Amino acid sequence: REEPQELQEMDPLTRGNFVHAVHARLVWRGPADLNTQLQRLAEESARVAEEYAELLNPLVPRIFADEVAMLTQEMSEWLRRVYEPDWEARYAELAFNLSGDLERDPASQPDPAEVGHGYRLRGSIDRVEVHSQGSLRLVDLKTGRSRPSQDFRLGKGEALQPVLYALAVQAALNAPVL
Repeated sequence: REEPQELQEMDPLTRGNFVHAVHARLVWRGPADLNTQLQRLAEESARVAEEYAELLNPLVPRIFADEVAMLTQEMSEWLRRVYEPDWEARYAELAFNLSGDLERDPASQPDPAEVGHGYRLRGSIDRVEVHSQGSLRLVDLKTGRSRPSQDFRLGKGEALQPVLYALAVQAALNAPVL
């Protein structure tokens, strides 16, 4: 920013990293009913907040605490909306050909994913869910405040990323992606 401004919220990168860290740890704890997942979410959010507070040493601890509370509430609401007993979140931060500088799913692969016709892909998939009948579903967490318009275009890869990730997961886990 050209002009100094009073800190009023967590920066977007920290916000995104926080949500992804909490979410991944929640998934890695294993399947559970909705109430157990909500309790685990609160626990993981508190743990990650403590780690981030120690690491980042926020200038205004109250703003940091308020943001953590808001993000935890948003994640709880999201979890309530998406919870379906037939779907189990099995992988989080499932990566292909990415460095180990961030927490990654243990099933991550050091090599690029083969997506067909000689194309290879590197990246990280936020969440992979497995249906009780074996099919897979991918979830991409969005932590930004703005929402994409309904006018969906291939422009910057917004529509291409889910298709490529579906091909990568389908090849890596040998199961159909819905």
